[in-house]
Amino acid sequence: MYDPRRLHPVAILLQTLRLIKELVFTVVFLFISFLSTGVSQKLFLLVTILSGVAIVLFITGSVLYWWRFVYYVNNGELRIEYGIVVRKRRYIPTERIQTINLTTGILHRLFGVTKVEIDTATSSEQAEVSLAAVKLTEAKQLQELLSPDKTETKAGHRDINELALSRPTAGVCFQLSVRDLLVAASTSGSFGILCSILVAVLSQVDQLFPSLNLFELLTNFVQSNLTLILYLVPLIALMSWLAAIVATAVKYANFTLVRRDSDVYVSYGLLEKREFTIPLRRIQAIRIAENPLRQMFGLTTVYIECAGYGQEYGGSRILHPLIPRRDLESFLQAVAPQDWGLDTHWPGQLGIHSVPNRALFCYELRLCLPVILVVIPAVIWLPYGLVAFLILGLASLLAYWQYKDAGWRTSGPLLVLRYRLLSKATILIPKRCVQSAHVNRSFFQRRRKLASIGVRVLSGFGGTFFLVRDVDARDGEALLDWCQPKRVPSGNH
Repeated sequence: MYDPRRLHPVAILLQTLRLIKELVFTVVFLFISFLSTGVSQKLFLLVTILSGVAIVLFITGSVLYWWRFVYYVNNGELRIEYGIVVRKRRYIPTERIQTINLTTGILHRLFGVTKVEIDTATSSEQAEVSLAAVKLTEAKQLQELLSPDKTETKAGHRDINELALSRPTAGVCFQLSVRDLLVAASTSGSFGILCSILVAVLSQVDQLFPSLNLFELLTNFVQSNLTLILYLVPLIALMSWLAAIVATAVKYANFTLVRRDSDVYVSYGLLEKREFTIPLRRIQAIRIAENPLRQMFGLTTVYIECAGYGQEYGGSRILHPLIPRRDLESFLQAVAPQDWGLDTHWPGQLGIHSVPNRALFCYELRLCLPVILVVIPAVIWLPYGLVAFLILGLASLLAYWQYKDAGWRTSGPLLVLRYRLLSKATILIPKRCVQSAHVNRSFFQRRRKLASIGVRVLSGFGGTFFLVRDVDARDGEALLDWCQPKRVPSGNH
């Protein structure tokens, strides 16, 4: 791959569709505005003509951009030349490249191509280089040629025929069966996200068409059709749950994780296939998440915090969507970096330093006080305001749940933090990856001899911060002592 190459011609179509998609939102907004306010026929025709001209310009620009864009590998560098009017060149040394991720959407599969995203050790929110459409064999060649662990021949070139063009098969392999996939989809908790999206859409419709009085219509409908609502609500909830199952199953179908040498290879997706490589040296922390539904069945989801990946998934990447708690120890021992020491001691649930009993008051006050400020006006002014006390009871129960799950411990070279917002999270952080440690004490915490401990790791844009509230004040000092590097006394000369 030492001769300049262009992207696959389907990149023209992908670029054009991306630009048209951005234009569609503007045109739809203008069209809705015209319908609601009323405009002359000439103005409407003018907007239609301008939209057609914009589409022609998009197609022309996409063709020119594709023609001027070339890439190649030479002297241990990925070299890119692009620009329609001003010619630009970018040279990226192999040692700066951290990962090469492949994403294959529906259009990519139709033409036998894939999207290649190349990340470097930067804090950018997007990939350093994105190749919109590359033949699958060429993408695999790029993965091999640009891997920082590979070396070239004496002549500075490598025989393409000698490169492994298929996914790695050696090493430890984990896959998600169809049964586990359906369980993961059924317990994903995406139902709440769909409901939030529905509420957001309804609010936008009400703003665009204020004359409809959408929420007033819904209120009148509920009051006059209460019996029907009692049947519709469970039906809508069931349909939303089934939609969430389908969406999650399609996203994580064909999940495969392979640990080989110093890298972890992950691939998943039915309609849009994603493949990415995780260098073990870039893993800064492992987060084990258990939402309430999965916790009931002893199931967990494993995430990793990586340095130099941008801010996709909030600075995190999913490592495995569904692991039974009983298999978690063996899985992490097989996948985690060796210097974490998980193969010699497992920092499980035993030995976690729970927060003291006097911390319960702080947890209840922190969560219930804002709810009380809402409940009191509801009880006074709303006809069914007494129902608001149910929300206060749920908030108190959640605060107690957070109090029971909070804790921390150090286990060899690892720091273990545990807390709960709604889902329970257990964080494994090696000492070498701790960027900074914080101990904070509020007025109420000082009176009760408590403190909040937090640790920041290098992940995504600006790092990721983990916090456990209301531990014993002496535990905060112990954490700071543990995070400090050990001083080796100098010998006498």
